[in-house]
Amino acid sequence: MQIAIISSTQDTASANIKERLLENYEFVKTEMKFDGNEVYGCLANDRDIKLYTINTPLITRDDLDKKIDADVFLFISRHRADGGRASLTVHPIGNFGKAGAGGKDGQLGISNPEYLKKILKELAKNIEGSEYEATLEATHHGPFMEKPALFVELGSNEKYWKDKEGAKIVAKSLMKVLK
Repeated sequence: MQIAIISSTQDTASANIKERLLENYEFVKTEMKFDGNEVYGCLANDRDIKLYTINTPLITRDDLDKKIDADVFLFISRHRADGGRASLTVHPIGNFGKAGAGGKDGQLGISNPEYLKKILKELAKNIEGSEYEATLEATHHGPFMEKPALFVELGSNEKYWKDKEGAKIVAKSLMKVLK
């Protein structure tokens, strides 16, 4: 199974999580480039995991599944909420109504319920002793894709987007599920 983890240079939390993945797990630079950025790879059991970086906002990068060969897409991202609470979230992609934040109007993405559940459980387990809460969000933004995709987010404001410990929890949770 091929897994694509997608990071964005335009997202502070995304870059933070990516750095924790590279620091703490066996990712190696591949010969590939995507959007002019290095692509990193990691093998785990029967999974070929690739870490891609894009130069655009994650929520507006429709049809990545047509440019990247993978079975499942995991977007590492920031979570924004007015309350500003320390939270780690996971959710599928798509829009029930108007696409105000990427994607297409009235188009829901394909989810991977197994990964959704497992990642949420790992986030909940790994926050023990931290100020973070783990939550499952409803889908509310793009990008539009025709393959299974999830967002795994660190938030809810700039303070937390830069928090290395929160990003480390996200990275650990992702890799525990993928390995």
